[in-house]
Amino acid sequence: MKGQIDSYPGGKPGETIVEQADKLGASNIVMGTRGLSKLKKMILGSVSNFVLQHASVPVSVIPNKK
Repeated sequence: MKGQIDSYPGGKPGETIVEQADKLGASNIVMGTRGLSKLKKMILGSVSNFVLQHASVPVSVIPNKK
């Protein structure tokens, strides 16, 4: 199994993750959650939710360990 970790500063995080995954030809996206409350997610949005809705490849979201 082969993996890669990349960092791309700036821009909107969700859009940047989806764009870079397409650009790099990723076969899967693995990301974690920050564990925001439902109210904060509604107000601030959720990067993982954006990526789930817009990625063209499978997305694995690992929940924050409480």
